[in-house]
Amino acid sequence: MPAWWIQPLVSGVTSLIGSNQQDAPPKYARTDDEQKMVDELQKKQREGFNVSDKLRQGARPIIDVGQHAKETSLGRAVGRGMEHSIITDELLRKQDRSTQKHLSNMAVQISQQNQAYKDKAEDKLHNFYQSEGDKKRGSDQQQTAFENQQSANQWGAFGSMMSSFAGGNPASASSSSFTGDAGQIEQAGAYLQQLRQQQGQYASDSAEFEHIGNLILAVEDQLGI
Repeated sequence: MPAWWIQPLVSGVTSLIGSNQQDAPPKYARTDDEQKMVDELQKKQREGFNVSDKLRQGARPIIDVGQHAKETSLGRAVGRGMEHSIITDELLRKQDRSTQKHLSNMAVQISQQNQAYKDKAEDKLHNFYQSEGDKKRGSDQQQTAFENQQSANQWGAFGSMMSSFAGGNPASASSSSFTGDAGQIEQAGAYLQQLRQQQGQYASDSAEFEHIGNLILAVEDQLGI
């Protein structure tokens, strides 16, 4: 009996396997540099800069200026013989209060600068997350479109092959098995094995698993398996 159905089988399975071998669009993944940047920004947002260092650096000049002013005032008082006077004591206390006020103002400024530093890091993180979200959505849409196209190609190959079987040789259609030569049987068996491998890749996708399973059953029917 002529193996009229070998050609539609070969064409259909080749189309099915070809569609599955197409490279899927790459899924979005954060790069190492991006992850490093995110880690650094999160630390800045959480901790800010080193406030203690800033306070020490800012306080030293203020303290030195205050100390110099007190020494100058005391020297003048000593020159006038007033080092133990109430006026001199009040002047020195006034200079201490001035120094303390400058230190307090500096601490407030550093605290505000630190908060602005944190806010800037937070804004950069927010902008990155927004951009990353857009990239992820675009990647997901590409993946979905690719999978839909693959499914359409597979169903098209299946439908085309089934149509070819249905319109094939009536005489062979009445037979439950193929009686072609050994080479044709071997070729058909090899394609059948590829189909089974393809089906195994879709174990988690019930629709694709069933659809390839139907194709396997149709081929097995023609082979009389």
